[in-house]
Amino acid sequence: MKCHSAAMLYHWWKSNELLHSRRVQLAFCLCTTDVHEPNTYFVVQKLITSSMKPVFVNENLCLLKTKKSTEKFHWQHWTLFEAIFQSILCTYSRLIHRHPVLFVLVTCMISCVLAVLPLVLAPLPDFSDPTIGFATRGTPISRRLDTWEKLRQEVENAGIFSRFPDSLDVKERITLKKRHSSSDSVVVQRRKRPKQDKFNQNSDMNITMFCTSMNSMIVFHLENPFSYKSLSTLCKFEHRLYDTPLRHGLHLSSAGERSSGGPLCQPWHLASIAAQLVYKENCADLEPADQPVLVELIEKCIPYRRVIARCLKKSSARGSEKTCESIPENCKRFELHMLYNVLVPKDLFPSAQSNGTTTLKMKNDSLSNLIDESVVFNANQSFETLMILSVSRRALQFHDDPIGLYNSILFEVESLSNEATMVAIRLGIEEAMFKMSLFRDLIYNVLAVIIILLIIFCFTRSVMYTAACFLCIIMSLGVANFLYTIVFNVRFFPFINLLTLIMVIGIGADDAFILHQAWKVAEKEDGENSSEDVIRNTLSHASTAMFVTSATTAAAFFSNLLSPIVVLRCFGLFAGIAILCNYMFTILWLPAVIVLLRRYNCKRDSGCKLNIASRLFTVNTMSEYGNNLASPSRLLVKFISEFDTMLMLIVGGVGLAAALAFFVGPSLQLPHIDHFQFFKMSHPTERWPFEQKKRFAFTEKAADLPMIMSVVWGLREESSPKQFEPTDYGQLEILPFTLGNNVSVKWMMQFCSRIAAQPFTNALKLASTASCFLPSFISSLQEENCGTDRCCGDYVDNFNASQFERCLRKTMIEYRPFLEQPDSGLLMGPLFDRRTNRLAVVIVTYISTYNFSYAFNEMRQFHDEIGSWMEKELETAPEELQGGWFVSENLKIFDLQLALTTISKVSLPIAIAITVVVLLLTTRNVLVITMAMMTIVAVILTLSVCLVLLEWQLNVIESTTLTLATGLSFDYTLHYAATYLLVRRTGSRKPVEEIFCKVGSPVFMSMLTTAVGGLCMTFSSVYAYYQVGVFMLLLASISWGYATFLFLPMCSIVCRLSTKLPSIHWPWNRRSHTQASTLSPAAVPSEAPSPLPELPPSFAFTGKAVADNNIISC
Repeated sequence: MKCHSAAMLYHWWKSNELLHSRRVQLAFCLCTTDVHEPNTYFVVQKLITSSMKPVFVNENLCLLKTKKSTEKFHWQHWTLFEAIFQSILCTYSRLIHRHPVLFVLVTCMISCVLAVLPLVLAPLPDFSDPTIGFATRGTPISRRLDTWEKLRQEVENAGIFSRFPDSLDVKERITLKKRHSSSDSVVVQRRKRPKQDKFNQNSDMNITMFCTSMNSMIVFHLENPFSYKSLSTLCKFEHRLYDTPLRHGLHLSSAGERSSGGPLCQPWHLASIAAQLVYKENCADLEPADQPVLVELIEKCIPYRRVIARCLKKSSARGSEKTCESIPENCKRFELHMLYNVLVPKDLFPSAQSNGTTTLKMKNDSLSNLIDESVVFNANQSFETLMILSVSRRALQFHDDPIGLYNSILFEVESLSNEATMVAIRLGIEEAMFKMSLFRDLIYNVLAVIIILLIIFCFTRSVMYTAACFLCIIMSLGVANFLYTIVFNVRFFPFINLLTLIMVIGIGADDAFILHQAWKVAEKEDGENSSEDVIRNTLSHASTAMFVTSATTAAAFFSNLLSPIVVLRCFGLFAGIAILCNYMFTILWLPAVIVLLRRYNCKRDSGCKLNIASRLFTVNTMSEYGNNLASPSRLLVKFISEFDTMLMLIVGGVGLAAALAFFVGPSLQLPHIDHFQFFKMSHPTERWPFEQKKRFAFTEKAADLPMIMSVVWGLREESSPKQFEPTDYGQLEILPFTLGNNVSVKWMMQFCSRIAAQPFTNALKLASTASCFLPSFISSLQEENCGTDRCCGDYVDNFNASQFERCLRKTMIEYRPFLEQPDSGLLMGPLFDRRTNRLAVVIVTYISTYNFSYAFNEMRQFHDEIGSWMEKELETAPEELQGGWFVSENLKIFDLQLALTTISKVSLPIAIAITVVVLLLTTRNVLVITMAMMTIVAVILTLSVCLVLLEWQLNVIESTTLTLATGLSFDYTLHYAATYLLVRRTGSRKPVEEIFCKVGSPVFMSMLTTAVGGLCMTFSSVYAYYQVGVFMLLLASISWGYATFLFLPMCSIVCRLSTKLPSIHWPWNRRSHTQASTLSPAAVPSEAPSPLPELPPSFAFTGKAVADNNIISC
């Protein structure tokens, strides 16, 4: 057959109407047929339906198999993009068919080299501080905070800035030397006394032998706390800490809390308190007869529980002698104060309510209101109690084996009787435990991988194919790490990047099922031989579906790059790269492996099944069970087809109810906890901050952290740090300013006075000399006793900038002993450039009346009120002071919460938009896109409502899962949509049956593997692993349910209605559909009509007219 150009072949087909009405399969295939004719890229294969043997034009022709004469076909034109794609596919299929070993070996070698390079050229990931990266970068607040932190580092590490100038003139040094000699005694008197523990402040209290609240703690639940059996149980546990190897694990010989060099402190618990109250040396000396005496004393002194500590302190009891004298002497004991206010919950002693007996004993002094004689107490009730151990939490932070220490304590607790059970524990080793648990709980990832591989093996019945799928996933992660670390030069690897493993496994299993099913379909159509046709048809059918699922999932991951949170950026980048790498290896590597398996005596249905595996009962049983799945599958198909309208209304109603609950009901709330959650809520280390901490009164006595306000001049507010490096704060950029003329000095002094007079400023907590140095500095210049330095007297009204700085340097050195106090941790006052010894930065610092809080609304009020006031004030500054900016270093948590509230509003629409664009480019069917998007939106809304019902909070991991829901919920619906478009082209009236016949099994197995992987992760104690497991389990079940019981019924209804309504040609559908006629094959002319004259090569139309050969019989 003669080879013609594309334009001539197209016009030849369009000009012969007789050819249109025959059962003729005509294909324009993009292949190079003759190197001497560069303009000829299209060849034609003419197959008459009566002839089942293809006509070979030349070696480079991409052949298509003919259809039976009874099957219908349609004409479908290629676009230029599709023609190029088919050309690449032809060449690629030929290379795989001819050189599969080369593809396998080269791919393995390249991936191994790329996976090893990051391990050699870059440092290994460090999870010692898992909280690193949970901060914002690029927001207005974070830009100022990064600059502030960089400035702090420069000052503390003796960088380019210093609080004091480095040198003075000789004459100035002599003057200052005389003044220093007279001020040394003053400095000694101004030094503060070292801070004491709040439980050891009173020397009159004989409590030095007991541990403090800064030690490690265990919360026990006691059924009968004051019984002799319970007290002896606690005492036995205390002795186990000292007499067993646990003593070495707790470092009791070296890290025990000591007081003033005294003996090792003793633990606080009910048994030790009881021994002191009944005058026993230790709890081992307690006897059953002591229990009634103890209970009587506790009940007698309960009304005075709030005033015992105050009456014990002589300084606090002045003016309240009458109240303290009325307290029985045996109640004035610090042990009782510890019992009532530290060791037992604060709700253990409720007052009588609304029964006429509620009377507070009113006295004439101030302490009388704290005496409550109406308290109700039952000594036999069960409650939780604290045991404060003999080792501080700080000493255990760097323990060598934190998990071993934790498990040993658990073992000792379990050996106790049923009288005492551990509820919570606080050892100070949570971060170290978390670091080790990250790797220990990877065993659940391994378990998920093993189960998923078993499912793949049972579905494909091929050991080698299952192993190839596993290697494909491993290689994709290795190459992704190379691109992440070396190519993109991101050296920060947060722990949540480990979550990518389970997600890539689920998506990789999905691709493996689709590719295997497509290969089986191609083999049934093109024969059992591993030919180029089988490879090309397999990749043609599977590559698009896998690409769209991978692209949409990667788009959801990459949308996290827009997040200002550093860990989310890193996670989105790494996970998106891993998904795309997995797709590339699935396309490049797995087809070559399948060719090898088919080439070396592999059976068609069983794959490369090992001889011993074929005899195993499990494999045969699973195979037989798989064959029996046809019956329930047919029942499901029949149910969906017959009750499609009812299913659409019911499942659609569920989606509408979820939408109503999402928009009207409560949404995910911001967290209100004051720590980073490492483990699940049920973990004993997490039960303390979430449940038990708020139940004990002494935790409420912690000093509030005030919010600090600072205004900075001399630096740009942005230091341009690396966006993916949380420990990098960029470089400071000096912004020159002038503080040496009368205008700027006058405005600065007025600004300091105005901010000090504001209601949100607490001027009492910080001296005025520390808050704003300028008024004190100017007042020191106005002294009359000038001497010869000319930095005083009337000189203050006539100085210039250089003289101002000289006097400021002299004053700062003169008062340096007063400004260099050890407790002066605030960054404030003037800062000098070490390189030039010039004034470079000025900081004005005040303490506000606001206290730090994890409540988002309170911090928003502080930021909005003070931030807006500062901006208005700085706008009135003179030109030389216009570059000032406001910062508060305690706004880090608020900025993180603010980012969490906005990340879903930005990333989620972008991920959905990318999904719609990808679907539009691949399907080009608006009706199918509409149905698919309705299904996806229903999945996302239902998943969000389920997370709210599970009481999830809007934290970093939760906001990530909401973004990923867009990409991951699209997979099952996409497979159904792509298959629906194929079966509709054949004019099928049973789309549900044919969709299930083609992709029903792969989609179900993909859902099963994702759900099983998520289920395995729910057994992990690490909170992030657990959350991802719950998310995958919910997402797999919800998305498969909506895709099967909402999208398929809609497809069935649309297909049924299309047969009853007249055909409508939509403007976006440019495909021409030609119905096959009922002419017999004999009516087809024996020879094709003569071709038209060849048109110029510039007339480039790329077209294809093929019969649909994708439908297989179930």
